[in-house]
Amino acid sequence: PPPVATTPPPPPPPPPVSYDPDLKGAEEAALDRSVQPCDDFYQFACGGWIKSTPIPDDESRWTRGFSVLQEDNLKALRAILERDAAGDAKGDAYGQQLGDFFASCMDEAAITQRGARDLEPELKRIEGVRDGKTLAKELAHLHSVGVGAAFDLDSEVDMKDAAHMIAGVGQGGLGLPDRDYYLKDDQRSKDIRAAYEKHVAATFVLLGEKTKRAAADARTVLKVEGELASASLTRVDLRDPQKVYHHMTLAELKGIAPDVSWDGYLGAIGFPAITAFNVAEPEFFKKLAAMTRSVPVHEWKTYLRWHLAKSMSPHLSQGFVDEWFAFQQVLTGAKTLQPRWKRCVKEVDHMMGEALAQPFVKLYLGEDGKHMAEGMVAGIETSMKGTLDSLSWMDEATRTKAEEKLAKILNKIGYPAHWRSYDGLAITRGSLVGNVANASAFEVKRELEKVGKATDKDEWGMTPPTVNAYYDPTLNEMVFPAGILQPPFYAKGNTPAVNFGGIGTVVGHELTHGFDDEGRQFDADGNLRDWW
Repeated sequence: PPPVATTPPPPPPPPPVSYDPDLKGAEEAALDRSVQPCDDFYQFACGGWIKSTPIPDDESRWTRGFSVLQEDNLKALRAILERDAAGDAKGDAYGQQLGDFFASCMDEAAITQRGARDLEPELKRIEGVRDGKTLAKELAHLHSVGVGAAFDLDSEVDMKDAAHMIAGVGQGGLGLPDRDYYLKDDQRSKDIRAAYEKHVAATFVLLGEKTKRAAADARTVLKVEGELASASLTRVDLRDPQKVYHHMTLAELKGIAPDVSWDGYLGAIGFPAITAFNVAEPEFFKKLAAMTRSVPVHEWKTYLRWHLAKSMSPHLSQGFVDEWFAFQQVLTGAKTLQPRWKRCVKEVDHMMGEALAQPFVKLYLGEDGKHMAEGMVAGIETSMKGTLDSLSWMDEATRTKAEEKLAKILNKIGYPAHWRSYDGLAITRGSLVGNVANASAFEVKRELEKVGKATDKDEWGMTPPTVNAYYDPTLNEMVFPAGILQPPFYAKGNTPAVNFGGIGTVVGHELTHGFDDEGRQFDADGNLRDWW
């Protein structure tokens, strides 16, 4: 007879997951031990935490590393600021200004009483715009107090002479996140534009306009911003340094954008002697020049009033804040407004971050923690060199240049070697809007004073309490602030495996930016040059 079919015995169960119970810093509750790590390491390592952790209503995303740590750091910064606001600065540098800034932000009753009164002088200035020359001067004033409109001006490292700073002018002036929001025709984009138009109109009503006029003014804003968007580069193009570097003299800039009163603008912003620029997007400035002729003055004034209100709405009375947040919900999906203390801590960190950082790093990192992190970074760079040595597809000439670049990377760990000065910054408890404007003007002046000078390689582009890190190709540097050198990414008491699995992944990530599609175009000294 034919053989009887039999069911094969089930495979033996996989061996139990083994781990070192003495891995200090590992979080057992975060694991999903029903999954084999070699099958799905992410689920094994994070599944328990994901299952047990809801996204808070005031956030659009939530992660074990960045989000939870950011929350912890904000609480730590809040304690410092509350102490400073109470007059107990304990020797903190700029403790008085920090405390007054935070207090002005937390005083909701005073902010409500002031309403939009702090905007009245600015609105009168905008109403005085009569022609292209006065438009340029008003743009300079708005830029100096932190209001983005029409275009951006800043100092930057000269990408083809990284030892020196240059003035950079670039596209800007949009109220939506980028050009695609204005130009795409999918339903989501249409819905966002419709919501944005209603938001602009509602804000104009809060400024005192009648509903019909506010609706018309909102259409004007969309029209002007749509024209600016049509001449703006995509996010993909903006990643290509070859497409955003165009060294020009002031005369050459006037040649491509003759209808912009550049002399009036530079004089009004306080730097009439700037004579050289990186013009990131020449076609954008050609379009802007044409718009100074084609867009009527009253439409420019409507556009400027909107950008003033948009920039300052988070710092005004609750009606403005609620309207601002209602549109943020459209963009991000957050369900509730973050508590005022959290918004105020972020604002002070944004405006006076290196002052606020000094007591923070004393409490939460220290010199020994910084030295340990420096050793980890050096170890990962050594590993990277081993990878470069073994690449079969890289020729020897390029390998030599790659290793030269790797060896020259400047690592900034924890906090700056020299703290930024805030001497002369006027901060009071009277007006939050006034403090924001003063801090913005202070920073704009500090930035533009760098133009034409040697690049300061000690400076940081991120505040030390920030939970993040970055690689800058023009400086060939990696920066790891004290804010991210905290659990779960890093702790002095963790075993090396846990620290390498946390902050080590961040170090490796930033290191590869030096050799990715953007970073690979810069040499060991930060110059935009083909060395491959």
